[in-house]
Amino acid sequence: MSRYAYTLLGSLLVSLVACAESPAKPGHGLEAVALQGQCALRDASGASSPLDIPWPCELHSTPDGEVRVVTFEGHPIVLLQHSQPEAPPGQGCRTHLQALRLVDGHWEKSLPNANASCPHGQWDEKLYTGMFEQ
Repeated sequence: MSRYAYTLLGSLLVSLVACAESPAKPGHGLEAVALQGQCALRDASGASSPLDIPWPCELHSTPDGEVRVVTFEGHPIVLLQHSQPEAPPGQGCRTHLQALRLVDGHWEKSLPNANASCPHGQWDEKLYTGMFEQ
């Protein structure tokens, strides 16, 4: 083998080891899916947790497009949202939100929340945590 081939092979092995040691990103493998006309969260294992908000819905994300995960008291929390514009002449939206937190390997859902604002960027972290305090 040439020196170039050994260098390439060594680089590939280092990359594989680095990838194997990297922990999964929070939110990796989560997906919003439809389940009997309602929104549901499907996790990396394929298990689905039905929610109390309408389909279509989406996981709230960061500006980079990654699932936004807020960790509170050691529990990762994700937020799903369904938003629909009001009929004219209305200029707002009817938005339904529901949070889920991972506790002992199971997703625990909050009570749903409805409001009259259109999603406009990042929801406040208190919304993620406060939905479990209702």
